[in-house]
This record gives sequence, structure tokens and C-alpha cells, in this order.
Amino acid sequence: MIAVALKLGASGIFSKLENPDQLRHAINLVAKGGVWRPEMSGEAPGRLLTDRQNKVLLGISRGLTNKKIGENLGLSEGSIKSVVQQLFMKAGVANAESTRASSA
Repeated sequence: MIAVALKLGASGIFSKLENPDQLRHAINLVAKGGVWRPEMSGEAPGRLLTDRQNKVLLGISRGLTNKKIGENLGLSEGSIKSVVQQLFMKAGVANAESTRASSA
């Protein structure tokens, strides 16, 4: 059902089990052109993202640069770029521009 909704253009699918902080994060992510589904919260079984991917995604949703996310996580900017590419692959987009274009 989630895959169908996303294919039809849904940007956010929120679980009633999400805590307020996760919901706030999800809304901010979708408002910035991202995609959110229940598995991304870490609460649902079959979680799709690693802890590192979740942390990088959180930094992105807060508007941080790759460099700043790396500093916060103790990782190089190159490592963050690699994680961002993994996130794009999981989201089925080539890059940030594709993400924005597909949400328009």
C-alpha cells in the first residue's frame, strides 16, 4: 500500500504510532521536498534505513550542509556524500534536483 501511495505522488505517509518528535521531523522533511514513510521512523518492523542514514537524513531535514553533518557525526564530508547517494538510491532518484522535480 505504501509503495502504491508513493507511486501515485504521496510525499508523506505517517503512522499513528509515531511519537511527536518523529512526526515533527517527518513533516519538516516532506515540507522541504523529501519523502517520509512509516519504516523511516525506526519504529516499524522492516526498517529501511541504517542508523547512519537516519542521522544524515535528520541533518538534511534541518538544512545542514554535508560538511556540518559530517562534523556533527565525526565523519568526513565525503562519507556524508556517500550516505546521501545511498539515500537517493533508496528513494529511487538520481539526485536532489530529481527529488524536487518529482515532488512538483
